[in-house]
Amino acid sequence: MLDYKDIITKRFLLGMSGREIAEQLGASKSGVYDFLAAFEKCDKLSYPLPEGITNYGIHELVYGHAPGSNTRSADYEQP
Repeated sequence: MLDYKDIITKRFLLGMSGREIAEQLGASKSGVYDFLAAFEKCDKLSYPLPEGITNYGIHELVYGHAPGSNTRSADYEQP
């Protein structure tokens, strides 16, 4: 899992690009850019982050579900 707090800090406090952040963290550029896009669309969370929030909490607020949880609707019909 990406270090969301580190990504947010590097982007908004240090003004780093997604490419620079990805290089520093050894993460994929697309993963960093996808997270930043989702974070910026999130109406439940913004920078500066609330004190004590965890990466798990950030993931839940940004993506609307816990990391690794099954997000498929129970109404989804399996093929």
